[in-house]
Parts: sequence; C-alpha cells; structure tokens
Amino acid sequence: MAEKQITTNQLAKMIKKGFDNTPTKEQFVNLDKRLEEVEKDVKYIKENVDDTARLAKEVEYIKNTLSMPAMKKS
Repeated sequence: MAEKQITTNQLAKMIKKGFDNTPTKEQFVNLDKRLEEVEKDVKYIKENVDDTARLAKEVEYIKNTLSMPAMKKS
C-alpha cells in the first residue's frame, strides 16, 4: 500500500484543527471555580441530610418515650 504524502501546510492545518478545541487556561480556572462551588453545595446537602436523618431518629425516640402515636404521613 502506497503511503499518502502530506504537505507541511496540510500538517499545519491538521495540528491547528487539533488545538482549536483545546480549552484555554481561563476556561480551566473557571471550571475549577465552578467545581469548588458544586463541592460546597454537595457538602452542605450531605450535612443537612445527615442532620435530617438524625433529627428524625431523635423525634421518633421522643415519641416512643412519651408513648405518642405515630403521625400519619400525608
């Protein structure tokens, strides 16, 4: 099979095309900032979910201690 000859101009165009979609440093910095915000939000949600589960257990314990009937879920 014969090898295809590529000119330096064609090669330069192929390399340029490869770099055209490469993110800039600024885009990486912005992405990093956005990821930090997402991580903070996830941490906040996780802490609140843990607190909610703990609070539900404590309320259930208090109800059981006071012999209160369970509330119907709506």
